[in-house]
Amino acid sequence: MKLTLQKKFFLGILLVAGAFVTLFAAVYTTQYDNYVIYRKKLQLIEAYNYVVTAYRQAGTIERDVLQNVELDSGVRILTTDEAGYIDYNSLLLYTDRPWNPSEFTGISRFKLSELVPRTFGSDSYFTITEDRTDLGYVLFTAGDRTTGMQFLGLLGSFGTDRLMLLQLPTPVIESTTEYTGFFLQLVGLAALMLATLLGYFLSRSLTRKVSEIHSIAEGMAGLDFSRRYTGEADDDIGELGVSINKLSEHLEETIGELKQEIAHAKELEEARKNLIRNVSHELKTPIAIIQGYAEGLKENVTGDAESRAFYCEVIEDESKHMARLVGDLLSVSRIEAGATKPQPENFELDELIEAVMRRVGGTAEKRRIDMRFSPADETVFADEGMTEQVLYNYLSNAVDHAPDGGAVKVSCGRTEGDVLRVTVFNEGEPIPEEDISRIWESFYKVDKSRTRAFGGTGIGLSIVKAAMEAQHMAYGVENTEGGVAFWFDVCVADAEDSHIVN
Repeated sequence: MKLTLQKKFFLGILLVAGAFVTLFAAVYTTQYDNYVIYRKKLQLIEAYNYVVTAYRQAGTIERDVLQNVELDSGVRILTTDEAGYIDYNSLLLYTDRPWNPSEFTGISRFKLSELVPRTFGSDSYFTITEDRTDLGYVLFTAGDRTTGMQFLGLLGSFGTDRLMLLQLPTPVIESTTEYTGFFLQLVGLAALMLATLLGYFLSRSLTRKVSEIHSIAEGMAGLDFSRRYTGEADDDIGELGVSINKLSEHLEETIGELKQEIAHAKELEEARKNLIRNVSHELKTPIAIIQGYAEGLKENVTGDAESRAFYCEVIEDESKHMARLVGDLLSVSRIEAGATKPQPENFELDELIEAVMRRVGGTAEKRRIDMRFSPADETVFADEGMTEQVLYNYLSNAVDHAPDGGAVKVSCGRTEGDVLRVTVFNEGEPIPEEDISRIWESFYKVDKSRTRAFGGTGIGLSIVKAAMEAQHMAYGVENTEGGVAFWFDVCVADAEDSHIVN
């Protein structure tokens, strides 16, 4: 069975807590009693040394000093004078048998074997644990087989042949150990339960973050970048979550850019196919005409000079049409590819507009179209060549779509700040709403028959789009009352912040 990270973490905490409690219990059961006995022996030695020091300083020993030692250390004290008679005996000694030490002097194993039976009874026993006669005392354990009472004892000398017996009952030690052991068992059990509870919540908290990050990573693998790590970056896992968020955002952005590039590449490929198809279609008619009239001349279909001149004029017109088509295609391609970059300079806008109006004036005059212009009296800062192309295509398009005897008007006016808007209006039918967004495409024709009839190539508005976008300036078209208005923006010459990128 596969264990989850939370279960593994939780079991790990339980194992560590269990091992710690087990180790603590083992050390306690094997070493604690020895440690307590050791500490009690130190207690006896410290009490003995305190009494000896007090006696040396005062030359005698007061009963209140001995009583205070008993109260502070919990030991029971018996002292004798130089003659061996008892001069202090604790009222709480753990034996009722009187001790008559008149026959006992000094400290030795032999005399101790006499002392224990006389003190604790004939059925008593003892064991010397430390013979420190060099320091003036002997440590021993003693007990009464009849009563089962056991003691820790110290027999020492002080002064001139004075003796001191200190004893501590082991039942007190054993009861202390028993109570301590029971208490520690309760504490250990409570600690284990607390560790289990804390381990559960800790493992749940930590693994929740990991699970959230894992879920986000799985989503990222499936290209789903909508989810984000919501926790705090207060530890390594939180910082990992923040890094996952950054990675997700970067991947989302990168993949989005790739999708856009793929979509753009597809659009370019589709545009290329459309361009080839449209160019082939646009060239097919003039080539067929040229071929037909050239064959007519070759076969001398018409014998008179006037017909031959007509044939040559048709061939020349179609050749010029193809030249304009190829030229327009090259203009669009060079601008869109960045080969032709804007070269902004100051020039008089009115002079440029008047010059372009003269170029299309012949066609307008033949169709009795009224050409009107409201001078702007502004010096502008832009690429003059591109601006001329935009104006020429707008004006030629306006003349082509204006009705015979109609009007074409050119006007200028500031929109905001230092931006001047040039508007070319022509009377005539409005552009259908569904066609407005597509008229900037190459070879797109709202009226399929009009363009060729007026000598257009179908690329004029594509040139406008490429030129204006290269200069990062706005352009557009809108249907107005009585006609259509095409417009574009240009910066005036005193503008410090020009939009044109050189």
